[in-house]
Amino acid sequence: MVKSNPIFRNTFAKDALQSETMFQSVRVNQVIVFLSSPAVTFYTRHKNRCLIPILALILLSLTSCIQARLEKRLQRHQASLIQDQIAIETALKQNDVKSITWEKAIELIHERNSTYKQSLNSIELAKRNQRRQWWSLAPRIGTFINVSSSLSELSNINSDSISASIFSNLNVPNPYAFHAQLYANKLQILGSELRHENNKRTVYISLYSLYRDQEIHSLEKQRFNQLLENLDKLNLEEWEVQFRNVTRLKKTIKRREHAIRQRFNTIFNTPGEGPWKIVGPVPSIDYSQQFETLKLNHNDYGKLGFMQHILEIELNALTLARAKVQRAPALNFNLDTPPLFNNNSNQSFDSDTINLFTGASKTLDLRDPLDLEKLRDTKERVTRSRQALKIQISNELIRFDQLKENYSENLQNIARIEKTLSQMTHEQLEGFSNKQFIEFSQSFHDLNKELTESRHRKKALELEFWKWDESYWKYFK
Repeated sequence: MVKSNPIFRNTFAKDALQSETMFQSVRVNQVIVFLSSPAVTFYTRHKNRCLIPILALILLSLTSCIQARLEKRLQRHQASLIQDQIAIETALKQNDVKSITWEKAIELIHERNSTYKQSLNSIELAKRNQRRQWWSLAPRIGTFINVSSSLSELSNINSDSISASIFSNLNVPNPYAFHAQLYANKLQILGSELRHENNKRTVYISLYSLYRDQEIHSLEKQRFNQLLENLDKLNLEEWEVQFRNVTRLKKTIKRREHAIRQRFNTIFNTPGEGPWKIVGPVPSIDYSQQFETLKLNHNDYGKLGFMQHILEIELNALTLARAKVQRAPALNFNLDTPPLFNNNSNQSFDSDTINLFTGASKTLDLRDPLDLEKLRDTKERVTRSRQALKIQISNELIRFDQLKENYSENLQNIARIEKTLSQMTHEQLEGFSNKQFIEFSQSFHDLNKELTESRHRKKALELEFWKWDESYWKYFK
């Protein structure tokens, strides 16, 4: 191309020789060939027109790269999820019982339970917000870099086009707003601690409830084995009836096994593991001698729920106080400081040039210039919240009284059954006919079954007493 175009050859050769200091390591004829290419010639003549299409092409390529990267990452996540599913399916096929003590179970809850850890993390976040509130008073140092150039001169950017500066910003908050935020942060910490304590007790009680269901499951398995052994001793008609009972009980036992395993894995956050079994001593819970003396918000019983109600009242009071203060003009403070450093300026930092500006501002809404409607709406919300709280307290008191009545009736029922069973002695069997013996055996079996159910119901009611018993929880960390 150079030989067939002498004009271009001479022109670009001349330009290349004038720039030999820039291309010392490149031969002159290579420079001439490059500069005489059609692409370079076209870009040189139409530089301003080419810039926008080139930028559009770059953006289009970036978009395609993002799409490809997203698909690659999603495929990677899919493969990881499939591996997790396979691992869980393999673990679910394992039926080796994992024994764990009550203390180890509590430790596992602290390490892995999502509800416990989330509420514990909320306390840390609330404390962090309070620390950040104080750190907001500290000066902030930042940098600013600015590149100023027109689109047609992007290829000619030099150090004069770049401006860099280091600046400091000192926050001067509104005193009332700062104090109010500190107060709100303290309430947030207290609320987070109360919610965490409530969540902790709920998880512990769920674990104890699982232990109780585990005992019921063991009794059902024993009953199933006894029925299975007695099948051979029955005649055909009795065998058919008993076989249906055995089959139904077997299905019930299987469903309960899966349910208990799933609940254990949910509490421990151990998907697929188990089956778990709590062994060893567990907390002793018995309110048969003291349930009549229990009273909400008396001698620290029910203190956790009472403190939550008090906190809600204080939050309502704070909301109303903020609504009243917002009617007044807001004080504004602004501290103007010069840059600590600027590369395009010889001026050094001077503390005398720091200026403090103060003022007051108030946004007027012509529809409600005095904010009376806003204040009235806030008062109504606070009043409704207080009424709802009273209704909640009323319902809790009624429910607690019903709980005590149910517990008392259950204790009486247990005492009645135990007394009846104690009177059913072997001496009564003397002189019984076969029919009387069958009726006696069936009655004895039914009473024992009712007694077992009543004792389990007693434990379930005691768990509700347990949640609000501060005399126990203050020693249970």
